[in-house]
Amino acid sequence: MRNQIESKIACRAIVAAVVGLAACSGSSDSVVVDGDVAIAYVKRPVSALGNPTDAVVSGQGGDLYMRDKSSPSAAETNLTGSYTQGQGDVNHPNVSFDGTKIVFAMRGPNDANWAIWEYDTVSKAAPRRIACDAAAQGDDTEPAYLPDGRIVFISNRQETTKLQMQAQSAAQGGLQPASYTYVDEYDREQTAVLHVMNSDGKNCHQISFDQSHDRNPTVLSTGEILYSRWDHVGGRNQFTIFKVNPDGTNLFVVYGAHSPGNSYMQPREMPDGRLIATLMPLSRTREGGSLEIIDYKNFSDIDQPGDNAPANQPGQVQVSRLLFPGALASQHDAMRDRDVSPLGRYRNPYPLWDGTNRALAVWTPSQPMLSTDPLGNPTTVEGTPRYGIYMLDLSSKTLRPVVLPQDGFYFASPVPLQARPKPAVIGQYTPDATIPAGFGLFDVHTVYDTDDKQRMGNAVLAQGESIPRVAGLQPDIANLSTPGTSQYLARVARFFRITKAVPTPSGMDRTALGETEFEMQQIVGYGLVEPDGSIRAHVPADTAINITVLDANGRQFIEHTHWIQAREGERRFCKGCHSSRLTTTNPIPGAAATMAETRASDPINNPNYSNLVGSPIYTDYWTPLANTQNGTSFTPQAPISITYSGLSASPVRGPVSCATTWSAKDCAIVINFPDHIQPILTAKCASCHSGVAAAAGLDLSATMSGEFARTLGYQSLMVGNPL
Repeated sequence: MRNQIESKIACRAIVAAVVGLAACSGSSDSVVVDGDVAIAYVKRPVSALGNPTDAVVSGQGGDLYMRDKSSPSAAETNLTGSYTQGQGDVNHPNVSFDGTKIVFAMRGPNDANWAIWEYDTVSKAAPRRIACDAAAQGDDTEPAYLPDGRIVFISNRQETTKLQMQAQSAAQGGLQPASYTYVDEYDREQTAVLHVMNSDGKNCHQISFDQSHDRNPTVLSTGEILYSRWDHVGGRNQFTIFKVNPDGTNLFVVYGAHSPGNSYMQPREMPDGRLIATLMPLSRTREGGSLEIIDYKNFSDIDQPGDNAPANQPGQVQVSRLLFPGALASQHDAMRDRDVSPLGRYRNPYPLWDGTNRALAVWTPSQPMLSTDPLGNPTTVEGTPRYGIYMLDLSSKTLRPVVLPQDGFYFASPVPLQARPKPAVIGQYTPDATIPAGFGLFDVHTVYDTDDKQRMGNAVLAQGESIPRVAGLQPDIANLSTPGTSQYLARVARFFRITKAVPTPSGMDRTALGETEFEMQQIVGYGLVEPDGSIRAHVPADTAINITVLDANGRQFIEHTHWIQAREGERRFCKGCHSSRLTTTNPIPGAAATMAETRASDPINNPNYSNLVGSPIYTDYWTPLANTQNGTSFTPQAPISITYSGLSASPVRGPVSCATTWSAKDCAIVINFPDHIQPILTAKCASCHSGVAAAAGLDLSATMSGEFARTLGYQSLMVGNPL
């Protein structure tokens, strides 16, 4: 242990020496290079340091500052002190594309919520508040300019989502709560998602829909919004880089879904088209980690190259390995995880667009601190970071100080007050008039895995099930989709289920769901997976939804691992559930129609094909068609019907809401354990599995638990460890 500590302290001294040499090369003017620019940044109390999972953190004593040079000797000006009076807080400044305006979030000492503000560096007038005109109240933060003059930001208002819930409650006769607030998947903070508004605050509306936070929006040269999404679906718990159009269409995962490390935060585009982002743990490092340069145009993950990717190169490069090539690999790796990082930690990179290959960044030297573990043994942990602002030169591989650390505070979110090329303006999409009101349309070309990781392999299938493959690699789509073949008859993927995210009702603890990593979900409806693995479905618009693939017995065996969405009238395309995310989401030019598209284009025989239904039901469509077209006489597969109709309906909650007028937009399949599951256990299982002598120690009886107000059957299946 002693040698480890000495090694880390020695490495920390090396880092300090390198930074010191850059800062002490003569007079203060000697550290200023041609092309230096004015900068803006925030200084906040260390009490406001949070984690990636904290969308809204308030301190006391935060303000927005500006310097006319990116130098430690330059004077700083407090731009917000007259409003905050040392009792408010400021965060996340961003600069306009002409470099003259700063948009930021501020909360004054008498404000109930965070709001968006703007400062004009030319007029130098007092900052003006840009008040979102949405009726629902909430915290607005993390703003950035769009190229058409509007502003994208994150907010926990959730106005669109609440209106949807009110409409669904009305459609179901008030059987469900009309409206309650989404909270993140730890049930602790209101979910903040992307919103857009005009420069005067009008037309303020929600454009992303997620169960947990969408954070750190910025704008790519293409005009798309780049951001970090808290990807928390079941066992997945990380921040992945996403993008979306300013109107909320074409939401798409960009990078990091299957890369090492945990959370990619604060991504920004560099002039050469790559990204620079901070890779950090989900918690315990005060949003500090490793700076990473990412070739997202050629890689969808660090080891997932596209067709045009450079040979023998990874998808991302760790900046610390450029600055300190002599450091141990373990020391670089520590920046990405929760171990004490001897090389310090970075955050808030902002590349300069002046041709100098530089970037502003926030950095703290290593802060090892002696502590004790729960058993009382001495250990070393990271102390409070000392974040200052530094200029990173990627050409000379140096890091020089710009704003030095200050006790009790930290500096963050530096932005250069310089112009950069204005991104393209993406026009508002035109809804497809053939899609019913309130819906979007999903087309998946195949649910079978098409990447080289075989993530949809036998490991996710039930015993005896398998997916036929060509040369042991790619799924054998040709035979799977040909009636009469053994592959067609034995295909695994038969149905898909659409579920939507549901916030936990007020007063209900998630432990009421039992031992599960999932939040509440509502079954929206079911559809068919065609023999080639294709899917087509109308899905509720402006809703965080999930797709799950089921076998012939209705058993789930693969699930999409991101919440996805479609705007009203939007057509969404996907090559495959796990295919390279570098592939276009638009139809492949010249590609043959999928079997799902073919069936949907037959309005006579399949007039409602794209509509979700309340139960998994299958009738063989393709074998009779092949017999007619080819003169064959193959026997059609037996029909499949897995319905909820056999469940005893609760007098209040029913097994299927809106059963008489099914609408996937407003209706939901509701299964309640005491009403629908426990009676099955009582009738089929409890004769052996009940009481003191319960078989295998598994009590599935309807006896109420003494500890909780629920049955022992529920306790055994949902909380205990079934044998």
